Amino acid sequence: LTDGILKALNVQPIKEQHVDTNNSEAYEYFLRAKYKLQTRNNSEDIDIIRNLLNKSINLDDNLVLSKWLLGVTYKIIGEYNKAMSIYENALFQSEKKDDKRNTIRLLTSLANINLNLGDSKQSLDYYNRAISIAKEIGWKSEIEHLKASIALYYWSSGNYDKAIELMEESHNYNLWLGDNDVMDLYNNF
Repeated sequence: LTDGILKALNVQPIKEQHVDTNNSEAYEYFLRAKYKLQTRNNSEDIDIIRNLLNKSINLDDNLVLSKWLLGVTYKIIGEYNKAMSIYENALFQSEKKDDKRNTIRLLTSLANINLNLGDSKQSLDYYNRAISIAKEIGWKSEIEHLKASIALYYWSSGNYDKAIELMEESHNYNLWLGDNDVMDLYNNF
């Protein structure tokens, strides 16, 4: 039944998220940091989160998710250069391991920072690399999220027609899914 639905939708099944670690303690530190980031109350929480992530990385240097999340802690406080450095190093490691999902995550993070810094050309390059890999592995929802991100690039570049076209494609997909939260976000665009 599942294969029939996927075939009708013209999408490939996505492997369940695989965490590339044999070290449960490292993964536990990652999960604790992720939860703390989602529920943080003040700036002091960032130090706690980084401490947890550094413990995770020290236990398992191959846990790219911990490195990505560490980069996020710098991005959210505006330390873009530090975040980019972490993302770039993790991207090299992710590509070397052929870890496509984390590669997409890191490329998207780099694209977002470059867009924030005004380097639209580099941003679009990262987005295009990410969307190409997402298409390769059949990650339809990520493709649509990336289309929305690319739409922001086109909007900031003054190409409103292309921005609206991509946003409408992404919006229609999420409408079809019934994802009201994402639809509300896109409607505000």
